[in-house]
Amino acid sequence: MLVVHSKLPVNTLEELTKYLKANPGKVSYASPGNGTIGHMWGELFKSTTNTFMVHIPYRGAGPAITDVIGGQVQVYFDQVASSLQHIQAGRLKALAVAWSTRLDVLKDVPTYGEKTLFANNDASWFGLVAPAGTPIATVNRIQQAVSTALKDAALTEKLRGQGLFASGSKPEEFAAQIKKEIDKMQRIAKFAKIALD
Repeated sequence: MLVVHSKLPVNTLEELTKYLKANPGKVSYASPGNGTIGHMWGELFKSTTNTFMVHIPYRGAGPAITDVIGGQVQVYFDQVASSLQHIQAGRLKALAVAWSTRLDVLKDVPTYGEKTLFANNDASWFGLVAPAGTPIATVNRIQQAVSTALKDAALTEKLRGQGLFASGSKPEEFAAQIKKEIDKMQRIAKFAKIALD
């Protein structure tokens, strides 16, 4: 999701885009560090909106969000679960979420897709991986156990309350998802001229 400092004079994605175009280089966005998902989302946003913000890399998500709340940095691309309490407390303003529909916990916040930023409407995800060479029977047994756990109604409800959704995809589906994400991140890195140190 995209959040901004509570006093930044914008309340919508369109207002942010207009503000960035009127103030190129005067707005900064925080990330947990170079090459992190927050950094990549920021660069993706810049590329799809034809805007510019200064990237401020931090040493972790905690210091980054702290400075956005404090106003030292104005914009942050974050997971819903970690920004939600700050949005609800009025310390941050949420402008967009990356999901197929609006979230129950943030019904007033549009998706990127609603604002025709379809490339940005690709949610982040978490998954389990195993070392290369792990026997497929072991991988399948772990996947089945996780998939069963993710069907628990109490767990599903707890996750939804944080803006998280469980899928329990099969190993081959997850491998394809990882490949798609790597390809996407390589395109963003090329656009932003990001290189590993």
